[in-house]
Amino acid sequence: MIDLDTLLSQAADPNYKTFHSRLVPGVALRGVRTPALERIARDLAKQYGKQALDTLSPSDYEKTVIYGMLVAYVPLAFNDRLAYLETWLAHNDNWASNDLVCARQTWMRKHKADLVPFLNAWMESGDPWKQRFVYTTLLSHYKQSDDLPVIFELLRHPYVCSYYTQMGLAWLLCELLLRAPESIEPWLVQGRFDAFTTQKAFQKAIESKRLPETSRNRYRSLKKQIQPA
Repeated sequence: MIDLDTLLSQAADPNYKTFHSRLVPGVALRGVRTPALERIARDLAKQYGKQALDTLSPSDYEKTVIYGMLVAYVPLAFNDRLAYLETWLAHNDNWASNDLVCARQTWMRKHKADLVPFLNAWMESGDPWKQRFVYTTLLSHYKQSDDLPVIFELLRHPYVCSYYTQMGLAWLLCELLLRAPESIEPWLVQGRFDAFTTQKAFQKAIESKRLPETSRNRYRSLKKQIQPA
């Protein structure tokens, strides 16, 4: 039997709990640092494999993160992995677990075409956290130039104007300003996205050291022209 509660209790750090609670307000935390969650997830994947996913449930923050990590670490067929990921997505409700879990799904890089229908479905769900998961998936795993058509098609979907969804989108738009400015700049200037998200995308690009000063100055000017709704 997997006694995950004991493992988490042994790894909990009260000081980290206080700090992390400020970053993820309203989420029940035990205060387990990410490296410890990583270690527990890898140990469970090695010792129990698929049984760990069948036994555990993504309830509180730490258990949700571990379940999501197990989706990445346990050897699974594509369809099984997607099924467990869907279970995890039903419990995805904060930026921290979303981003930690998403970044570890490196298996996605071998199944980009197969994932497109699921990415479309998650966008069409209207769920703000599933939509953030799509944006962070594109940021983390669709990094090649031939991924751009898929990204732009997904950007055509309506999105929820919820802070963490908008911020995930802004990060993605900023990355596109670095990778494909000639394609994404017209969308931003023409008001394809809401004013808050567009300004955040320009701001993140302005702060990037990967852009020449001439580009950052242009984005400063464009950012000023965006009128809030």
